[in-house]
Amino acid sequence: MSAEQCQEGKRTPGMTTFGSSAALFFALFLFLFAIALFVTRTARAEEVEVEGRALIGPEGLAAARETATRRALARAAELHSARVSAQSQVHPDKVIEVAQVNSRACTGNAHPLNERVEGNELAVKLRVQVDACTGEDGEDGEDERSACEKNYLNRLVVTGFAFEFPEQLVEEWDGRLLPRANRQRIESLTAMELARALDRGGHVLAVFDGEAFPYASPARAPAPHLPRSGLETPFAALVRMRQAQYVLSGVYREFGLHERRERFIEIEAFLHDGVNGAVLARQRFQMKVSVPGRGAAIFANLPTVGTRAFRETSFGRTWTNLIEKIARWAEGQASCFPFVARVVKVEGRSLQIDAGAESRMSPGDRLVLHLVRSPPPVLDFSGRLLGWEKQVRAAVLLRAVYPAFSIAELVDAPEGIEVNPGDLLYAQ
Repeated sequence: MSAEQCQEGKRTPGMTTFGSSAALFFALFLFLFAIALFVTRTARAEEVEVEGRALIGPEGLAAARETATRRALARAAELHSARVSAQSQVHPDKVIEVAQVNSRACTGNAHPLNERVEGNELAVKLRVQVDACTGEDGEDGEDERSACEKNYLNRLVVTGFAFEFPEQLVEEWDGRLLPRANRQRIESLTAMELARALDRGGHVLAVFDGEAFPYASPARAPAPHLPRSGLETPFAALVRMRQAQYVLSGVYREFGLHERRERFIEIEAFLHDGVNGAVLARQRFQMKVSVPGRGAAIFANLPTVGTRAFRETSFGRTWTNLIEKIARWAEGQASCFPFVARVVKVEGRSLQIDAGAESRMSPGDRLVLHLVRSPPPVLDFSGRLLGWEKQVRAAVLLRAVYPAFSIAELVDAPEGIEVNPGDLLYAQ
């Protein structure tokens, strides 16, 4: 404090006392706020110790261990307010499961500390890394992706994005509807660029099938095109053929031309479970851009899609940014989904599975085997069907890992267990 300020303080002692108190209070407030901000910033990831319990039933220790582990992980996520809602839509010959995950946290690496048997109950204690996501409703894709990154890389199959209103696509020169072959090219280009954008991110794997469209029609999406009874869903077929876990697909809800030179584009994207086709996430993305010409022929008149020259045009830059936004959203969501592999061949207790080093699998990793056929139903108090719980059959241990597949061995398996190609393996 200067001499002049000190003298001023002597002349007005009352005001000096009040000012000093206010300044002290304000400094204390700033100090506490800084601490709170520091804690918020640095406490995004923490390790917690949790315990899960399960009854030891006829399936043995393997089933009880998996159930107890799952309950422990759920408890870890619950500490950070993770919420999961699900429902099953029952049709005469099909059941479509729809689930929505709303989470403020994701469980990462889990290390077993100990387990003990108490009577007919198994208790499993884990140390779990819990990451707090800052995004909400998928808006903060970057934070959500970094917070929920898993050890294993999920693979997405990206399908073609069809047009709900193809009449909005007209030829530039005479106003005729764009030929179907050209429309399919745009749908395929969307899938291809999305897969490229996902690959560039490096947090998920991606392949595309621009000719695939899993819905009954663009207007009815995400209602799937259901096959005849007894056949697999289009989502299951896509992930099986592409060694993937999830499906990214969508629809151009709007592609209309407004005020001659301005086009409004809206895309609705869906993420589906590859096992049952359930909608795990959905989001709409919009853009408005000035275009040279009336119709979709802009793709033909512009440089090749994906090149720097294309991105330097007004339409190419805006459309590419929209594709990147969808990719980052899908990446942030899918990096939090469970990793699933499939049994492709069975030789005694040795299994070949359709995932390997490119998915970051390593020898010694442990997966749990689930039965695909006739899983046990879950009913509410009134007897209404809520869905089916995954039925744990055994644990498997990876013995050898190749780029695209792995060799695993059954462990903790009950006698007489029957494993078939197509059975599912989930990461613990």
